Amino acid sequence: MGVLDLLCITTDPDATTFYGLAYAEDYNSTDLKLQYAVLVKSNTNPSSPTNLTWSVVSMFNGSQLNGYPNSVNSVDTSCVMSAQGVFTMLGRYKSTFSSTEIMVPFGIRFDPAGTMDPNFGHKGSGAWMNISVADGFNWGQ
Repeated sequence: MGVLDLLCITTDPDATTFYGLAYAEDYNSTDLKLQYAVLVKSNTNPSSPTNLTWSVVSMFNGSQLNGYPNSVNSVDTSCVMSAQGVFTMLGRYKSTFSSTEIMVPFGIRFDPAGTMDPNFGHKGSGAWMNISVADGFNWGQ
């Protein structure tokens, strides 16, 4: 058992199940710097926070996704789950590569019906992908 610090949390459209995304280390790996993007879901219709349980929907090598936590700080995120089970997270982070503070947009998506190129090494079902967000996108405050 472990602890996940969810970057964002949402529900399915019927508001019966919570979904969240976190990054987590693989303690079975020799590369402790590697972090996985982990999509989790709650039990259906939890009666209270004490009745909430979580299970892993999918996990993927986070270094292949935009917004990888080892390269960002001060992340702001928002996420949504579609009726088809597609999870989307958009975010922005303070760039560490500039002397001026620049908020860099990013997005990731998990589609349970999608397929990935085997070269990515994803062993589960579904497909993870990056979403391009235009630099000029108006985020609002």
